Amino acid sequence: MRNRDALKSRMKEVVAEGRDFGAHSDNRGCVDETMSRYKKALGFFSALKYQGFIDGCLEKSSPTVGFCEDIPIGDFMKMTAWREGECRRYGLANDRNCQQLLMPVMMFCGEKRRKEN
Repeated sequence: MRNRDALKSRMKEVVAEGRDFGAHSDNRGCVDETMSRYKKALGFFSALKYQGFIDGCLEKSSPTVGFCEDIPIGDFMKMTAWREGECRRYGLANDRNCQQLLMPVMMFCGEKRRKEN
């Protein structure tokens, strides 16, 4: 609780970094950059921090053709399998925090699909 204000401030900075990066990248670039940064500092708190980065990045990034097509939305087992596969692809197969790091991607794609329908 003592560090709450400092943590909130740092999270705002990380989201702003993500937005800045996203302004010059596409959706896939946001995921690649997030994973690259996360791999340099693994762990629960790092994953929380980079969830903010990827969220801000995806918000400002340009579309990547087919980015959301393979992401299952609404089927828990398929969503888990997708996250596990992505973590393996990034060399983070045994990192449970990696899966949480991908939640903003699923939310981004779910929102995109809702808007399209």
